Amino acid sequence: MGRRRKRRSPVPQEESTDTTSDDDLIPRDRFTQATGSVEGKRAQAEDEQSPKRKKKGTPSKGKDQVPTKKRKIYKNRESLLTQLCAKDKNIEALYHVLIIMICVGLLYSLVHDSIEAGKPHVDFRYYFSGFGPLSHQGFTLFVWAVLQLIAFSVYPIFKLWVLLHNWLGLIADLVFLALLGLYNLCGYGTVIWMILYYDMYPVTALVLNVEQLRFCMKTYSFVRENAYKVLYPWSKDDKTGPAVWYEGQMSPKVGSFRQYIYFLFCPTLLYRDHYPRTPRIRWMRVLSCLIKCCITIAFITILTKSIFSLPPTSAKNVLSTFLTCSLWGLLYMFMTGYFFLHSWLNLFSELFTFADREFYSDWWTCHDFASFYRKWNLLVHDWIKAYIYSDLKDFFKSPLYNKVAFLPTIVISGIFHEYVLWAPLRFIMPLLLLLFGIFGSILFIIRPSPDVKFWNYFLHIGLHFGVSLMIFLYTMEFYARALCPKEISFVNTFVPRFYECYYTMSSSEEQI
Repeated sequence: MGRRRKRRSPVPQEESTDTTSDDDLIPRDRFTQATGSVEGKRAQAEDEQSPKRKKKGTPSKGKDQVPTKKRKIYKNRESLLTQLCAKDKNIEALYHVLIIMICVGLLYSLVHDSIEAGKPHVDFRYYFSGFGPLSHQGFTLFVWAVLQLIAFSVYPIFKLWVLLHNWLGLIADLVFLALLGLYNLCGYGTVIWMILYYDMYPVTALVLNVEQLRFCMKTYSFVRENAYKVLYPWSKDDKTGPAVWYEGQMSPKVGSFRQYIYFLFCPTLLYRDHYPRTPRIRWMRVLSCLIKCCITIAFITILTKSIFSLPPTSAKNVLSTFLTCSLWGLLYMFMTGYFFLHSWLNLFSELFTFADREFYSDWWTCHDFASFYRKWNLLVHDWIKAYIYSDLKDFFKSPLYNKVAFLPTIVISGIFHEYVLWAPLRFIMPLLLLLFGIFGSILFIIRPSPDVKFWNYFLHIGLHFGVSLMIFLYTMEFYARALCPKEISFVNTFVPRFYECYYTMSSSEEQI
């Protein structure tokens, strides 16, 4: 009979000699090697049930344990609209028709202006009026460069904290947190002061405000992801923890300055040491995205011109403004999303060879607002989910709170959206927070069946009504503050005055 042959393991074991560098780290363990197989699932179940096996790479149970959370994995993929056009020629043809319609709208505007002027006329001043004169644009660029340099300084400060952490411990941690908080306060305070003091034009103020918010979100993500490596060290040979969570997109060492600079410019808000990259820059695609950006922003300018063409000084003008907003509300939202989430971000993805271009998903097929919030803007959604929603759930650790954890998340998101809109408008009227934060939270709880088409109609009707109402009321308030000015103060920034102004002007007209 002979000796009994020893049973082989269904999953081959790795050799102890590993020459893989940290930069090319790809986690290999007996779970990931047997992904999808019965043996792999059985081995994973045995390890989870066995009390004797100790998992490496994660902190021991106790007060310092960091909860395991699902991490976003970046992949090599195109934007959804690009994928749909590549798969279906019918969708590609409809997409081309849409671009042609936009070009026809621009041509109509140019012909209309030429007829009014009595000669061929293109008023470029109108299209660039929101940016201000060249001197103002140069000043804005200078301020942006200063904010960028300050964002660069976060890296050496973080590396200094890494060196002092082992010596000073909690003292170094508190000093670094204070410096990080001071950086954010000074950044926001400087931008707000410059917008008010220099009375910056709407577009330049909006760009500067959004850029400062982007820098803060990116630096926070860099600090969070790399501080975990310092506080909870792990190895590339670990079979659990970050070695598996990130699927090789994070290494155990703190990211280099080169990786940090690339992260500041690439179109994402979540830090990773390694992103999927395209082999080269396709300059024809860069030119195509740039042309689409110019065409779309010109069309958005025409829509804005049609909305702000009549000051609401009479009931007739108010009604005309309301009908215009109702007509172009959803189109305005769609064109803004197409400009930023598709054309603009794809442009920078191509310039920086960033391969994961899933910046939005199929939000137009949603049947409820919960799915719409998750699919509309994936960049902001991923950041909010990673650093606000998940942190709040881990902090409270209550089954009851888990069911309503989205409420404070939506409120915080609404506050930041209102802050962004304050820059070009110079006032805060929390319509976005009220409509999409409060009423949207109520509708967030409703989970209708995706098989009923009515709910998709309901979603688009709700979006159209909400966007149109916001544009109309913001327009009314914008003209009210221009026609009925008051002393600039902190309280007047939050108090609406469109009703008071319109009532005063209507009363004076009746007396005349």
